[in-house]
Amino acid sequence: MKKYLTGNWRELIKEVETERETDSSVWINGNRFAKDSKYEKYHNTFKEAKAFLLKGAMSSIRATRKQLEQEEKRFETIQNLTE
Repeated sequence: MKKYLTGNWRELIKEVETERETDSSVWINGNRFAKDSKYEKYHNTFKEAKAFLLKGAMSSIRATRKQLEQEEKRFETIQNLTE
């Protein structure tokens, strides 16, 4: 059965063929993998995999914007320092 892997460092979404699956694992070439680990996640559809990546990217963008705002405030504070 076809799954879509995210977290692979070479490809954003990699299509893989699984031999079997349980609620928490998939088997590929006789090896068992967790469906959801710290680094990789297996999705049932390409659409789910893409949505997962988009959500993560948006979260990163929000965090970066917040950090930028904090640094801009710090810059202004430093700029307004007087002796």
